Amino acid sequence: MTNDNDGLSKLDDADPKTDSLEARETARYVAAMATSLSDMARRDGLDLVAYFLEMARVEALQVERNGP
Repeated sequence: MTNDNDGLSKLDDADPKTDSLEARETARYVAAMATSLSDMARRDGLDLVAYFLEMARVEALQVERNGP
């Protein structure tokens, strides 16, 4: 039985500055997508779904501003 640590070693070797920048870019994208999806959900009467997407948007914007 082999111990596959490839995923863990990649995390251990990660550059925090690069990861932070990548996380912020991802957060910006998530915020934009959540906005679009929330608008669609609200338009079609899916109010609870729209609410959760709006909360995801707010969280993503905080990560974009402050980092992970």
